[in-house]
Amino acid sequence: MIINFSQIVILILIITVILFLWIKYKLHFITNFFIGGILLMLLSSLKFFSFNGKLDILSMVLMTIFYIILNISTLFIYLFKDKTKNYFVIPAISFAIIIIFEFLLIDPGEYNLFKLGIITRLFLSFFPLLILTYYFKFLKK
Repeated sequence: MIINFSQIVILILIITVILFLWIKYKLHFITNFFIGGILLMLLSSLKFFSFNGKLDILSMVLMTIFYIILNISTLFIYLFKDKTKNYFVIPAISFAIIIIFEFLLIDPGEYNLFKLGIITRLFLSFFPLLILTYYFKFLKK
């Protein structure tokens, strides 16, 4: 996948508009979803472990489904009265369930480095944004 200059400029413009919406209007959930999705696409072209950046249908579907599940798990935070204590618990539990599902139910014992590459991408595209959102919502006040 070769990215030319105009695609990079458009991507940077989209990211700046999303960041502006994120900071100015406090649309954290929606902007986290899109920024993390863009990060997941960018990270999918890099080499992590034995995942060489070549997306086949199975890995693309798995990463997309797992990423959507992680973002949906953040909606459950708002069911509790004390959001500061439960902010990281529910996404961490859902991430642990995804790891267990991927390692034990999808070809158990095989392709472990490939699965670790997918999990690393999911972690890097979701949790830094979650920590940054937590900082802006609760700690910066």
